[in-house]
Amino acid sequence: MLEEFNNDATNGDARVVGSGYAYFLAAPAVPPATDAPGHLVRPLSYADIGTHRVDAAAPTFKFPAMFGAGAMPGTVQYLVTARGGVVTSNRPGESPY
Repeated sequence: MLEEFNNDATNGDARVVGSGYAYFLAAPAVPPATDAPGHLVRPLSYADIGTHRVDAAAPTFKFPAMFGAGAMPGTVQYLVTARGGVVTSNRPGESPY
């Protein structure tokens, strides 16, 4: 769960509450082709999705400004790619988590 402390949606202070991680994704382009109801027309292929994994123990962070901020305490940044329905990342072992 994400808890916002600031009403300024462009640069709000936020923190993750609960346990585990929250994942924030920033797609670099338009989504892949879908049919009218929004279903994929072919297996998902999407490259270089910016990902921020934020630990619940992390201090307050700036949301959504964190996407241009570089590394922050309690966060991990990496890229996720889906090709033919298989999701990988540029992390060791290619895990998307």
